[in-house]
Amino acid sequence: MSRTRAAVAGAAVLATAFTSAPTQAAAEGACQGRVLNIVAHHDDDLLFLSPDLITDIRRGKCVRTVFLVASDYPNNRQISNDDYMRKRELGVREAYARAAGVDSTKWSSAPHDTGKATQWTLGERISLVELRISDTSTEPQNRLWRLYALNQPVKTREGDRNAAQTFTRDRLGGFLRDVVQEFRPDEIKAGDPLADHRSNSIHLDHLATARLVRWALDGRGTPVKAYRDYSISSEPENLSDSEVATKTDVFTAFVQHDQDICPTSPDCAPARWTGPAYREWMRRQYLVDQR
Repeated sequence: MSRTRAAVAGAAVLATAFTSAPTQAAAEGACQGRVLNIVAHHDDDLLFLSPDLITDIRRGKCVRTVFLVASDYPNNRQISNDDYMRKRELGVREAYARAAGVDSTKWSSAPHDTGKATQWTLGERISLVELRISDTSTEPQNRLWRLYALNQPVKTREGDRNAAQTFTRDRLGGFLRDVVQEFRPDEIKAGDPLADHRSNSIHLDHLATARLVRWALDGRGTPVKAYRDYSISSEPENLSDSEVATKTDVFTAFVQHDQDICPTSPDCAPARWTGPAYREWMRRQYLVDQR
């Protein structure tokens, strides 16, 4: 199938499956399936795993997202890197609450069952797990990649509800397996283990996270679905207008807390987002096998 025809076919499937608004309190009640997302950054899920992420939430599935990386990278801001990290974490919670159609003040935090991370919970079905390994551009650079490729240990930042942790590759793989055993997902969603080598822009945190997921979890009974990232900008648009509108609405709840993307907060209309790539990603979602 040609790339264009594949994109059209993908759009038709997505449009059929998409739920444009929550039909109930999407954070409450019995699970209609269990989905575990594992990504590097606070926005990778909103940019590259959506609108599937939004549909999962609105169809009443139990959804948990694990973030490996802290948003602590420097960028000449007027706020500290620590404050910026916390604002992006808050932004993700706001976005998930928007997707679920529930009050964002209802989030609560506790140590994750492993004691190695902090878990945020919204209602009975939505949860986030924060590990806080420093970003690849924070000195010393490329920590997560060096852990994956060279097995160089990394120390996380202190969490809201957990002490800082030291991880080797084996210990981080064990943590991911413990998360899977405890959450019991029907499906795992993550990034592209090729990390879009076809693109001129490669983020080593994306690459390391996707490969760690494959290394730690492949062949253990739960299917792993891989989503492409940066290079989807060059592909045909494959989301319907309603999907774009909803994905944009949910992402806007996040960017109100991210001054790197929206320096004019609270006026965070897409036209004010820094750089055109974010607007391009709103109109696309591609799995690894959609080329």
